[in-house]
Amino acid sequence: MINDLGNPFNESGEYKYVNVELMPQIFSDILVYLFNGKQFKRKTAIKSVVEFHIKNGGVAQKPAYDNAFKKSSKSDSLDGYIFNLAHGTWKLTYGGSDAKVEVAASEELESREPFMVDEELGEGRGSVYVYYYDVYRDRALLRGDAHWECKVGKTDQSAMGRIYAQAGTAYPEYPHVALVIKCSSAKNMEDALHSVLKVRGRWIESAPGKEWFITSPDEIKDIYKGVLGEISHKDKESAQK
Repeated sequence: MINDLGNPFNESGEYKYVNVELMPQIFSDILVYLFNGKQFKRKTAIKSVVEFHIKNGGVAQKPAYDNAFKKSSKSDSLDGYIFNLAHGTWKLTYGGSDAKVEVAASEELESREPFMVDEELGEGRGSVYVYYYDVYRDRALLRGDAHWECKVGKTDQSAMGRIYAQAGTAYPEYPHVALVIKCSSAKNMEDALHSVLKVRGRWIESAPGKEWFITSPDEIKDIYKGVLGEISHKDKESAQK
């Protein structure tokens, strides 16, 4: 275990981990070196740590290092010094006890970005978004249900701008934006997703508007993949005619 994090170089200025695979302990050392005292995105941190390790002669042979970040963030050496401020956004303050991140610190709460996306798929100028409130998900999970109240909407502009316009000040908490699907036609994609959800009996008819369903981000992704498969099949049929 690495006891003093934040200095991956020895006294001679040589990199400590030349020809060594990027393990979680090493990941923690580099993470502190690059991001101590900073707020950062998880994906940015992973990419930066891997690139730093390789650039200095280390080995990174795995296809992805998300798990290394996860283990690092939960390690005893960083306990109390790293905190998930919001979805995908973290803060690291490694040092003495007075430098620990306080969960309830007002300055941390004020620094949160209101809307961040768990996952983004596809390409195009239009967007279909999926968001929910954590209380809905938590209540469903307590019941053992895999589906809960989710908003499945569309926009041809900024998805985040659209969500903020809908819910930015209407509720005492920010919505959990789980998924944004980029596409060429937001209307067609939304219609396809809504149609499948309605056939499955997921539509909440009593909800304001027509975009609330008892579903989950995973179910939406599965439907999206099915839609892409159907489009691909039709394209192949057209090409053969």
